[in-house]
Amino acid sequence: MSEADIERLVARIVQTLTRPVTLLVNADAGYRKEIAARLADCGVHFRVALSEGVTDAERWLKLGEAISFPTSPAAMPTRTCRALVLPFLNDSLAADVVSGVLISPAAQVIHHALLCGIPVLALRYHCDPDSELNQLRAGKGNPDYLAHRKAIVAQLKQCGVTLCAIHELEERLNADDCARERSAVPERMRYITASALERDPTLTRAAGVRLTDAAMDYVKKQKL
Repeated sequence: MSEADIERLVARIVQTLTRPVTLLVNADAGYRKEIAARLADCGVHFRVALSEGVTDAERWLKLGEAISFPTSPAAMPTRTCRALVLPFLNDSLAADVVSGVLISPAAQVIHHALLCGIPVLALRYHCDPDSELNQLRAGKGNPDYLAHRKAIVAQLKQCGVTLCAIHELEERLNADDCARERSAVPERMRYITASALERDPTLTRAAGVRLTDAAMDYVKKQKL
């Protein structure tokens, strides 16, 4: 087994020790291919819940294991979820959340997550009238209605929903404040092989490393 194989194995084990992120995907149009591609590269363990009407399910199920879309707060995986991510938070769902209209399953899940202190992260492209996507769709629009939509965005933030761009979402998903349980998870160890020690014996003094069996034998023989 090569050093790269060992590192991939360690990363996979650490991933299983970390509570996953629940990804709620609905059928809204706009940046779907691009968002899915970026989420696939962020190195996060997702559990994917698809709402009715999603026609590109295969794309999203590549991001992690599929779970049933929660139909009630009781179905929300609270204890095993470290964050709730909404890649497509549209205007109607945003309005439901801030007004407390909990008719739709998605609104109920968001409400329950906020009550339980689970970080709720949403991409801003669909609900923020100032986003590039909405600028392309609506142009200038009605100033009074735009002000109303901006007020809803401000209320979302007050409710505890974090609106962000895709790069901000990636940073938050990998930050300690979003994954509080990481403090209880062992840090990823880099395994040092015997061949690596032959090239650089000082690696034995590096922080956060472990030696393979062959590397330990090499250290004993060389009395490093």
